Amino acid sequence: MQNRVLIVFWFIISCSFYSLADEGMWMPDRLKKKEAVMKAAGLKIPVEEIYSEINPSLKDAVVLFGGGCTGAIISNKGLVLTNHHCGYSQVHSLSTLEHNYVKNGFWAKSISEELPCPGLSVTFIVHIENVTEKIFANINDSMSATEKDEKISEAIMTLEKQTPKEKWQQAKIKPIYYGNEYYLSVTETYRDIRLAGIPPVSLGRFGGDLENWLWPAHTVDFSVFRIYADSLNLPSDFSESNTPYTPKKSFTLCTKGIQEGDFTMVYGFPGKTTEYIPSFAVELIQNSTDPAKVHIRDQRLSIWRQRMNDNDTIRLKYASRYGTIANYWKKWDGEMKGLKNNNVIKLKQDEEVKFIEWMGENSERRDKYSGLLHEMELFYGEIKPLSKLSEYYAEAIQGIEMIAFLSNNIRSLEQIAKNDSIPDEDLKSAATKLLKGVPGFFKNYDAKTDELVMASMLQLFHDSIEAGFIPEIYGNIQSKYKNDFHKYARDVFRKSIFTDEDRLKKFLSSFSHRSYKKIIKDPAYRIYVSFAELMRTKAAPELQRFNTRIASLQKRYMKAQMEMNDPDQMYPDANLTMRISYGNVKGYQPRDAVQYKSQTYLSGLLAKNIPGNPDFDVPLKLQSLYAEKDFGDYAVKDDVPVAFIASNHTTGGNSGSPVINANGELTGTNFDRVWEGILSDIQYYPEICRNVSLDIRFTLFIIQKLGGAQHIIDELQIIK
Repeated sequence: MQNRVLIVFWFIISCSFYSLADEGMWMPDRLKKKEAVMKAAGLKIPVEEIYSEINPSLKDAVVLFGGGCTGAIISNKGLVLTNHHCGYSQVHSLSTLEHNYVKNGFWAKSISEELPCPGLSVTFIVHIENVTEKIFANINDSMSATEKDEKISEAIMTLEKQTPKEKWQQAKIKPIYYGNEYYLSVTETYRDIRLAGIPPVSLGRFGGDLENWLWPAHTVDFSVFRIYADSLNLPSDFSESNTPYTPKKSFTLCTKGIQEGDFTMVYGFPGKTTEYIPSFAVELIQNSTDPAKVHIRDQRLSIWRQRMNDNDTIRLKYASRYGTIANYWKKWDGEMKGLKNNNVIKLKQDEEVKFIEWMGENSERRDKYSGLLHEMELFYGEIKPLSKLSEYYAEAIQGIEMIAFLSNNIRSLEQIAKNDSIPDEDLKSAATKLLKGVPGFFKNYDAKTDELVMASMLQLFHDSIEAGFIPEIYGNIQSKYKNDFHKYARDVFRKSIFTDEDRLKKFLSSFSHRSYKKIIKDPAYRIYVSFAELMRTKAAPELQRFNTRIASLQKRYMKAQMEMNDPDQMYPDANLTMRISYGNVKGYQPRDAVQYKSQTYLSGLLAKNIPGNPDFDVPLKLQSLYAEKDFGDYAVKDDVPVAFIASNHTTGGNSGSPVINANGELTGTNFDRVWEGILSDIQYYPEICRNVSLDIRFTLFIIQKLGGAQHIIDELQIIK
């Protein structure tokens, strides 16, 4: 009987460990504490092979790609595998109507044919260190919050400068747990990156907006780049003499496949989560900020979509930005609905009740945390109107491309021009610098499209924001145009210096101090100034006060949660630092009577084919490969696996992350989450939260059979 009780007890503990294995974005240096749980979930290699400060490890094969995605080193010649959508902007920049790599894809047939990507970089993590004690060494409780912040900033700057590193390396300290701990990363960034291959957009964005974030997915979301280095294998700007980078470590690719229940691990740079915020913050997101952003972007996207459908040139210009904007539009929509459907506000409220009970158990806790939640509730209530104003300014007004251009470029030029003490040659130099960037802006800009967006966004702001926050420019729209926003926008675009490339070039070419008056009288610039003044006087001071105070309160609330719970089970929120999540290949039930399997196949992709529809148009060559069953080494029962889902906890920034099996081999590339689980940035639910990955077998099949890039296949280490 006693043995039976022990067995039951161990089963309960094992189940609890198993559920924990699905959740978390863990700092790699803390994996030793998670090793037993990871082994229970299926891991077969020592954690030292995943992360080591001494020896080459999988850490050295994972890169921050382009500043916002992740990539995996997959060969000893510096090949980087990431997502199609992570490399898309580079391919878009390289494309013309004559060489449309977006539409047709691109495959270098040899290393010499790879295309340089100006401005693209990848960053390696050399060293990670918890420096919390060093940062807090001169902090004491007698200091005010402002004094503490100043001391912390000083300590960060000093430590970053004093950290031992090579001249080509960088040191950066970031807070975790909302400033309760600090981590130092020493990094090295390579700047000569070249495109090796990418499938056509019809596959790379297969399913388009309609199927974005949805399962079952068949999106062929990958691209391949190569890192180049100087003769010493060190970072260098682009040079013809540079050669492919030799990495410390590269991934072995496994084509044995995955099965339901198999262990998986995602290694990468997740961008941002907020899983420890109170119910008041969740309520603001669910009922105010997310609905506002979704509504605004819906209107912008509908205008862009219509214009893109009517004109191939406009489609090429706007394709990359459309995809980025639509991605977050749908993300926020899913997050908002997920929070509501899963009653996350109530869940957070229940946690707060437990916190209050815990706090009340002794006087020391009451002294430290009494009134904390009440103060947070008051602040979140006060900020709602300003939060709405801020979202409408950022998404609607700054969503007008010309207004964003003026904000980023002309504002500083105006400030220089009105200052008579600035020498003419300095003024001319500033105008010439801006002049050089003008063709780049107008290359992917369509004035008529932006005019339609301006009319829509100005009216939307007018109809949505309370009267006390309406800028003075609306008086002119009312008195002169009778609130005909389309007529007003037409006049602005007809008269403005800045809405036409030739007019702007001419203006900048003859720029002088006298040009100041032309800037401030320009109708487009008057719109920008009117809104900027509104935000400066009525919004910015209060938003700054709120952000400063709520950051301090959230830091205290986070510290309290760490005291109340087991800190070893509390992974820090994501902040674009290197993390590891782990779980298992697993289907899920999204709603009543529906059960999703964990794997999709090429036959399912072809079943969605709609010739002529840009979101579902399968290339004829891929159709032929399927008809002929020409699958190479990647077939599974007369089909090819495309994508799979697992319970790894991911977010934005994990795009392109290697998905690794129990033996440390790369088995897929992370590219998405499922619609029902998008709320995982705020609350993870193991029943519905799934990451979506492209199966490495389909990646290799496309490279070899569709792309014909056999030389890429030949340099990979593949386990069959």
